[in-house]
Amino acid sequence: MDTLVYYFSSTGNSLQISRDLVAELGDGRLQSIATVGPGPVRPDATHVGLVCPVFCWGVPRIVVEFVKRLEIRPGTYVFAVMTYGGTLGGAVRQLNSLMTARGMPLRAGWAVQMPNNYPPVGGAPSRKRQEKMFAKAASRVKQVAATVKVSGPGPIEAWPRLVCGPLYLAYRAAMAHFAQADQRFTVSAACTRCGICAKVCPVGNIELVDGRPTWKHNCEQCMGCLQWCPAEAINWTRISVGRKRYHHPKVKAHDMWEAPGR
Repeated sequence: MDTLVYYFSSTGNSLQISRDLVAELGDGRLQSIATVGPGPVRPDATHVGLVCPVFCWGVPRIVVEFVKRLEIRPGTYVFAVMTYGGTLGGAVRQLNSLMTARGMPLRAGWAVQMPNNYPPVGGAPSRKRQEKMFAKAASRVKQVAATVKVSGPGPIEAWPRLVCGPLYLAYRAAMAHFAQADQRFTVSAACTRCGICAKVCPVGNIELVDGRPTWKHNCEQCMGCLQWCPAEAINWTRISVGRKRYHHPKVKAHDMWEAPGR
């Protein structure tokens, strides 16, 4: 068995889940979706996994675009793990629909709760709460690995369709404005011009002007720039001011730009 895990991560949750999964499988490789080159993507593995966060109850735009380029050979075992901070909705089901439309349906799709990293809906949970979530996530990863190892069928985890319908409409409405939502970012005088924000941006949406970040209106709303800023100089309107920042404690900022596959 040879497993290739494609992941998208902005503050380390999905990256750490990917790392733990590959370690549990014992034969896996990691590839950052943000660093995959242009053109068709044809993985050379018997098992292919997708790991990414839930954005607004759905699939991040960068992952949607990646799936459009993905070409997986028939007979390959395909699975997914989606991390979420608050509510899951129908994100895993949506990803399965995208994959099925491309002739690559998921054999299984799991959801793993991780600490929230989206300031508009709140700051990071306490460290004690984080540790409890990490422990539960580790247990879930073992369950996922056990199923993947035997190429077994698994769930497509999601909320009931009756609930997910309105949430999907909210997702579509939000996605239509995500790219331009970077207009709400501000930079305070605390900025040290370190450039980390530009380096961690998964889509190259940040340009440094006189050492300070400016956004180019192709935003993923992943909040990586805000969360990794060591001076906490970046905010998303006034909502995030004073709210506790978050990135996974086992992931460092340079892991975002020194990603596997770069």
